[in-house]
Amino acid sequence: MSTILGLQVALLILCFYCSSNVNGASCNSLKDCVRCVSMKSWVRSKNCRWCPLTNSCHTYMSMYNVCPASFDKAANCYVVPKGKYLRDNAYINVLLSAVAYSDHPQECLNKLLPDGGFKLVAAIGRKCSGSLINYKECFAAVAISDHLKRIVVANRGTTSTSQLIHQMLNALIVPKKSFKTGGEVQQYFNDAFYKLYPCVSKCVKDLRNSHPDYDLAVTGHSLGGAIASLTAVSLVYDKIVPKDKMVLYTYGQPRVGDKTYAMSFDKIVKSSWRVVHSNDIVARIPTQTNLNLNKQPYHHKTEVYYPAVNMPPDAPYKVCARDEDPTCVSSNFFNPFNILTYIKHHQYYFNTQVGQVCSSIGPKRKRSDDGEEISAMADMFTEDNCRVIHF
Repeated sequence: MSTILGLQVALLILCFYCSSNVNGASCNSLKDCVRCVSMKSWVRSKNCRWCPLTNSCHTYMSMYNVCPASFDKAANCYVVPKGKYLRDNAYINVLLSAVAYSDHPQECLNKLLPDGGFKLVAAIGRKCSGSLINYKECFAAVAISDHLKRIVVANRGTTSTSQLIHQMLNALIVPKKSFKTGGEVQQYFNDAFYKLYPCVSKCVKDLRNSHPDYDLAVTGHSLGGAIASLTAVSLVYDKIVPKDKMVLYTYGQPRVGDKTYAMSFDKIVKSSWRVVHSNDIVARIPTQTNLNLNKQPYHHKTEVYYPAVNMPPDAPYKVCARDEDPTCVSSNFFNPFNILTYIKHHQYYFNTQVGQVCSSIGPKRKRSDDGEEISAMADMFTEDNCRVIHF
C-alpha cells in the first residue's frame, strides 16, 4: 500500500512539474505559437510544444496533447508561410491556370503570355468519368520558363455548373478519405487527383532531373486549386521536389480536407498562397458544420483576400495570418440571394474569366448525349491510364 501511495505522490509531483516551465509559468498559459516554442519547459533541454490542431501550448511529454507525434515539434512555428506574396507571380499563375482550361493550350499560352518566356512542355490528361466523378476529362498543362528558372504545373478546374453541383453533393454525402500526408480529404478531390498524379509526378521528376536548380509552381482555379493542393503536398512528401523549391498558387480553391490535413499541409508546403476574390462561393465550400472541429472541412494557409468586387491585377489585398482567418473572406456576410454575384466572383480573377478566356480559340466544343461539352482533346485520353503528350 505504501508503495502505491508513494507512486501516486510521485505522479502528482511529476504532473505539477510537467505543467510548468523553468520560470514557474505554465506552458498551457501561453496563447502564441512563437512564445510557446521559445519557452523552456520542465525539462531544461526541451521547449514547450505548440499544437496547431487546438491552437494551444503544452509541455514536453504532456499526456493531454491531442496532436499526433508528427506535429509535436518545438523547432519553429511551421504554420508561418515562407517567402512573400508577389502579386506579379499570382497574376502569371492565374493566366497559366486559364491555359489548363483550353483545348489548345499552346495557342492559349501564346495569347495570354506572349512575352512571358513560358513554353509548354507537356499536356497530361485522362478521362475522369466514374462512380464519384462526373467529369469528362482531368487535365494539367506543364510549362517552363528558362528566364524565371521555373517549372509550372497548372490543373484544369470545374468546367460546368452541373459538375460544381456534383462536387458539392459529393462533399455532403460521401465520406472523406484518408490521405497519405495526414488527415482526410474530400473523396471527389482525392479521386480526381490520383487520376493524374502518376503522370504528373513522373513528368515533374524528369524535368527536375534536367533542371535541378529550377523552382516548381503548382497552380489551379476552382477544382484545379483542390487538385493543385494535393499535388503540391504530395510532390514534397514523396521527396520529388524539395520544400524550398515548391510554391503553390490557387484561385477560388474549395476546402480540400479536414483540419488535420490542413495542418499537415502547412507543415509540408511552406510557400502557399490561396487567393480569394471577394465573396467567391467556391472558397466557402464544403461548408463547416462545427460538429467536430478536427473532422470538419478546413482551409490550409495562406489566404490572400481581395475584398473589392472589381479585381484588377493591382487591386488592394490582405495576406491573412490564420488558416480560417475570421477577418478575411469569412468576415464577408453571405447573402443567399446574391449567389449569382458570388459565382461571378469565382469566375473572375484579376479581371480574367479564368475558365473561358481562351474558349474562342479553335472550333466550338461539341456536346455529348447528356449535354456536357466534349473537349477537343478527348480522343487523346483513355479511362485506364493517364497520358503525357510532349510538346
